[in-house]
Amino acid sequence: MIGRVLGGRYEILEAVDSGGMAYIYKALCRKTKNIVAVKVLKEELSTDAESIKRFKKEAQAVFALEHENIIKVSDIGFDNGTYYMVMEYVSGCTLKSLIEESGTIPETEAILFGMQICSALAAAHRRGIIHRDIKPQNILLEHGEIVKVTDFGIAKSLSAAQEEEKEVVGSVYYVSPEQARGEIVDARSDIYSLGIMLYEMVTGQLPYKGDQTVSVALKHINEKITAPDRINPNISKSINNIILKATSKNKRDRYRSMDAFREDLISALVDTSGDFVDVPREPEMNVETSGKKNKNKLWKSIVLFGIIALMAGIVIAVLNLIQNANAQAIHLPDFRGKTVSEASAALSDMGLTAELEFQQSSTAVNGTVITQLPVAGSGVLKGSIVRLVVSNGPVGLEMPNVSGLSLDEASEMIESMGLKIGAISYDQTSDMPKDTVISQEPGANSILTGDIPVTLVVSAQTEKDAVPMPLLIGQNVEQAVTRLYGMGFTNCFVYEEENAQPEATVFDQSPAENVPTSLDDAVMLYISQYKQKDYHAVFYSTVDVPEKDMTIKVVLVSEQSGTTIDYVVSVSQATSIGPYNITLDIPSLSGGVKTVKVFVNDTEANSSEWEFIKRDAE
Repeated sequence: MIGRVLGGRYEILEAVDSGGMAYIYKALCRKTKNIVAVKVLKEELSTDAESIKRFKKEAQAVFALEHENIIKVSDIGFDNGTYYMVMEYVSGCTLKSLIEESGTIPETEAILFGMQICSALAAAHRRGIIHRDIKPQNILLEHGEIVKVTDFGIAKSLSAAQEEEKEVVGSVYYVSPEQARGEIVDARSDIYSLGIMLYEMVTGQLPYKGDQTVSVALKHINEKITAPDRINPNISKSINNIILKATSKNKRDRYRSMDAFREDLISALVDTSGDFVDVPREPEMNVETSGKKNKNKLWKSIVLFGIIALMAGIVIAVLNLIQNANAQAIHLPDFRGKTVSEASAALSDMGLTAELEFQQSSTAVNGTVITQLPVAGSGVLKGSIVRLVVSNGPVGLEMPNVSGLSLDEASEMIESMGLKIGAISYDQTSDMPKDTVISQEPGANSILTGDIPVTLVVSAQTEKDAVPMPLLIGQNVEQAVTRLYGMGFTNCFVYEEENAQPEATVFDQSPAENVPTSLDDAVMLYISQYKQKDYHAVFYSTVDVPEKDMTIKVVLVSEQSGTTIDYVVSVSQATSIGPYNITLDIPSLSGGVKTVKVFVNDTEANSSEWEFIKRDAE
């Protein structure tokens, strides 16, 4: 992926982070020359409809938000099988890494972080968006003090949230009791998660831990939280009480809103007493004292012994009941994707009853199970009812008229409806402005009832020397480069990456096939790595960097079978102005004197000759 240009605009510079669904890269926007972060959906998920939907949903959620403490998303696109999202680049660490490094965070600093997170989530809640995955891993710190809330991948609208969840979402260590139970969630679920996060900041530890996610979720539901000032006696009563109020088991006892939460945090900066916090109190047992303090000690001992014996008997009986229930429990398989007849028959064979509920779906095949309750892996007793939610086909959608819109506008409209963009072809004879949609299929106002891709014809309006880019994927690099130079292209750069294709085989290209491309434009070819390179040279050079954040690219010019191939061996970024020193051990397929070029923001800065020798000859 390093060196690849997504959407013809975002040049990938280096890997930054990875998660369950996506990789995060640092990239250069060639249009603005700004450094951005690019989130790329993992290749193995790029054909999974649910993962694609969640990825787009995150972008759409953040597109609707404009707040200084929420990471800004500026673009989303699809490039030759790769879904990507472009965000502002934050060079700092996550709040989680700061906690792990510091142990505990000073109270004032924790309050300031909490105030910013409250502001960000208040803005999201006002737009009807619940985050549902608030945790320190999703809080970026710019310059160590400015909060940026990110990862709205499982965010949900407040209107949609009025339905029970089919599964627990969010990190189990920060999940609210109602989320853990799969109940209706609202803004107060985010308040609980932020309360847990504040607990971790000021104590250096989580209130609930366990070896299994289920056990941790049950603790959120059932176990009383240990007051944070018992873990860290140095914190004020104010922050202690604020955390206890935010993490109340009953969401009615928590703060009514993020704004109210933030107001108490502000008060805590100047008032450490905690008297202003209305902490819900558990009812205390009122023990009536009769004044008869001199009861017979023997009588007390007999009564106490009897109670203990009775309790022991009850415990044994309950344990026996649990053991018998577990022995009789039927563990549910995963019926999602099965046909309703297959799932119903399987449940009947297990002595269970299927209760069917039908729901329209644009992603699930008609007649297949979408979700189930209880979820897969749950233990149920014979005779229990299992609810199956079954797809009865997609909702009919009316195809919008996108003719006359720009390609970006049309793509955004189509994808926001949950539709897919199919083939895009270019018409160089049209009089319409460049990148304007000329025609579409299906046509405007058509009723779509299936997963039909939308094909577009777009105006090219290219220069006279522009030609459609040929398909080069699958060819050997020497064949591909020779073909490009034969067509009149002058700038072709080759990047090596790990890939399952045979070595030196082109597995990706930019621009893509049929995209009208000027003969002077740079063409990027991505090939599977060579298995062995026996020659090398230790290259060193210095180039002048006139501006910050400029891209430095080192290119090895190699002659292979009479073809000149420019291999990109290094891409880096200069973070300061002035001399930039480069030292590289450059591998090569062959020996002899070769040219090495250095480019600064795609402009050749210097060129020099270096002798490549066999590694074992030194």
